[in-house]
Amino acid sequence: FATGNFSRDHGWAQHNPSRVEQFFGKAGYTAGGDQLELSLTAANNRLEGTQTLPPSFFDDRAQAYTYPDLNKNELAMLALKGQHSFTPDLVLGGNLYARRYRNSNVSSNVNDEYGETDPVTGEVDDVQALNDRSAIHQTSYGGALQLTASSPLAGHRNQFVLGLSADAGRARYTQDSQTAEFDASRGTVPTGDFEPETD
Repeated sequence: FATGNFSRDHGWAQHNPSRVEQFFGKAGYTAGGDQLELSLTAANNRLEGTQTLPPSFFDDRAQAYTYPDLNKNELAMLALKGQHSFTPDLVLGGNLYARRYRNSNVSSNVNDEYGETDPVTGEVDDVQALNDRSAIHQTSYGGALQLTASSPLAGHRNQFVLGLSADAGRARYTQDSQTAEFDASRGTVPTGDFEPETD
């Protein structure tokens, strides 16, 4: 079985196209009391947007207040599931999975302190804009194993389940910032390198 969702949209406003790519596929095998199933979930999405416009822009709402504003999401998850019947009343089942997620974001922002004078140094802040960039990297994996016995006990219906599972993961978040200036269309033009702020 396989299914997907793919769409591209140029957007009604300036600098806000989007792309959505999603996929799910599954293959299975069955023989007697044995079952095996492998599935893949994947996504690769890119969304661009602009901030809310002030009232003075309402004559042309398709304008971008500032840009770029870009958000990317990527996901891949692989899962394996299986089951073996020793007897009709004794079944062993289990699953394994691995998942990787990546998010990256770039946002252009007005420097709210532009033109202000530092009360300590007396220097005027001449940075018009900032490009803020962040990333999230997540990796997770795990598995489970379960034995189910459903044979009658003392003449009564009975089900005994014994199992274990383990899950592990790692996540990393980074953020850095870059000074910039605005061009005539309020796009940010870098004036410096990205400097790390959070890791």
